[in-house]
Amino acid sequence: VMATSKHAIAAFAMMHENRSIPVVTVGKVTAEEALKAGFHNVSFASGTASDLLHYVKGNYSPDNGSLLYIRGMEISTDIVTPLVNDGFSVDSVTLYHTQKTRRLSLSLRKAIQAQEVDAVMLYSQNTAVTYAKLAIAGHLKDAHRHITAVCMSNAIANKVRDLLPWRDVMLLDDYFSRVAETDGIS
Repeated sequence: VMATSKHAIAAFAMMHENRSIPVVTVGKVTAEEALKAGFHNVSFASGTASDLLHYVKGNYSPDNGSLLYIRGMEISTDIVTPLVNDGFSVDSVTLYHTQKTRRLSLSLRKAIQAQEVDAVMLYSQNTAVTYAKLAIAGHLKDAHRHITAVCMSNAIANKVRDLLPWRDVMLLDDYFSRVAETDGIS
């Protein structure tokens, strides 16, 4: 089983009882979700769908049997076609659909304007683009000069970097390391 989001893992866990099947996730956060759901044989790539693709190609063979790709409706990188082109048998199953919000909540807009928001966590490229559009539509573009974009992957960071005038754009692990150092947490 291949998964590119913790939402896919959560949905799959509700539908499937066998917790011993191999699960390969896009990154550490999704792997932690799989372990939390009780899956025992979990490994993970370095954080992007492309990393997952390379991980699977490097660690599995088409002779090992079929792969199941569990995912949401929207994807930013097609991993099925390259795997099929390399001889893998892959079934892709959409387990959830996200709905885009039309505007940021009033309380969030007020908090951004009052510089009460230190960071915004962005879990996907689609989320990053949607958030930026909503912030711009809410006339909050310049307010982001005081906010750090915290991204799950380099691909998200690269996508969001020029969308808003962020104070900083950081990967999740780097951000939490900085917060731990700043707050004296070890």
